[in-house]
Amino acid sequence: MKECGPAGAFIRDVQTAMPEETIAVTDVGLNQIWTVRSWETRTPRGMITPGGLGTMGFGLPAAMGVKVGMPDHGVIVFSGDGGFFMNIQELATISYYNLPVKIVVFNNGHLGMIRQIQDLFYGSRFNDIELGNKVDIVAIARGFGIQADRVSVENSGSDIEKMCAADGPFLLEVLVDPDTYVFPIIPPGRSNIDMIGGRQG
Repeated sequence: MKECGPAGAFIRDVQTAMPEETIAVTDVGLNQIWTVRSWETRTPRGMITPGGLGTMGFGLPAAMGVKVGMPDHGVIVFSGDGGFFMNIQELATISYYNLPVKIVVFNNGHLGMIRQIQDLFYGSRFNDIELGNKVDIVAIARGFGIQADRVSVENSGSDIEKMCAADGPFLLEVLVDPDTYVFPIIPPGRSNIDMIGGRQG
């Protein structure tokens, strides 16, 4: 199974540290593809994802619903910073009810999937995709009373263990280089047989 580089390896390390029947929930974007290709589902309905509908913001409230509906299972949501910002207020609900959902926010400071498409197929003409690095996601989570920490995607071992061992909710912000992409990918308007496995030229 291809692990999608450091992000995929991180997801596999998280799965190793979580209980075997943990349910993974994804948002939309690079985080979704990394998770779908790297998480090995080991329980019925062991992965919840919005598929190709592009519903950014799906992940966090969906994970809350999964935890309420399956209280005996571990639940972890993988989101990007863009999707996470769309429903960040749900941290209040998670904190109020002390839902023990584990939250991973891959932060590359961009709408990552759109950035990849603009970079590879539209001459790197970036438009409306940069989110910046001014938001302190860890401080916001702690402000809601949720344990939180920040790591880089390449150096996260002890922090993964800390998150997975936490009794209540825990948010782990994972810093990712914005040039960390998903491959293979199908160029716009092309068929599956035209997919590319990396940068061209």
